[in-house]
Amino acid sequence: MWLFIIFACILAIIIASSFILGTYHRKKALTEELNDLVGFAVSQSYIGEDGNSAIAIDSVNRKICLLKLYEDRVKTTIISYQDLISAQIFINYSEAAGTSVKQASNIRLRIVISDSSEPVHVVCFFAGECKTDSLTYRHALEQAEYWKGLLSVLILQVETQ
Repeated sequence: MWLFIIFACILAIIIASSFILGTYHRKKALTEELNDLVGFAVSQSYIGEDGNSAIAIDSVNRKICLLKLYEDRVKTTIISYQDLISAQIFINYSEAAGTSVKQASNIRLRIVISDSSEPVHVVCFFAGECKTDSLTYRHALEQAEYWKGLLSVLILQVETQ
């Protein structure tokens, strides 16, 4: 019996480690891609929490870079501010058992651009499970709201020119 419990614990540690290591490598690939962009001066950037997507702003050249990881390659889309249509935050909620505090399973920013081949880009700010009154949730939501606000400002700047 104890041997089974020890084996299960070791297996859980191995699985968790491989997941963390995989996320680290995905984030590293996105960061390297951002650093290697030619003609794009990164003013601000955010690498998605799951390591599958990223966003960067070049305020000098008024461009936005959206990155998405497909297996082992990074797809980069660079658009001008005027190609940005909208940004919305989406949060999946569930009720925590026996309490009135909601649980969140993810926080995502959905960005719509003027591109008929791939108009929607999603950046993950939180993936997992946490209570909505936790510091982790509040930090992820603040980050998502910041980026939504920033993109809204860029849309407004284009509309008022």
